[in-house]
Amino acid sequence: MAELSIQGLRCMFCATRVKAAIRKFDPRISAHVDWKAGRVTVPDSADLSVVQHALDYLDELTQAALREPVSTTAP
Repeated sequence: MAELSIQGLRCMFCATRVKAAIRKFDPRISAHVDWKAGRVTVPDSADLSVVQHALDYLDELTQAALREPVSTTAP
């Protein structure tokens, strides 16, 4: 098994998003995410460049969402 560190995981929802992002790029990869420890574990057979690409993609989405202004007024 290969293990990668991930920063910024705060809850099980974060772990679910990480697993979904990895599956989006390669549905054959079965990832285990330990959000408390900040680690994702994948089989040795997994292409780590694909896993890293998925993590980078998710990071870009997260950063973009954080840049968007949040409206506090009701429509």
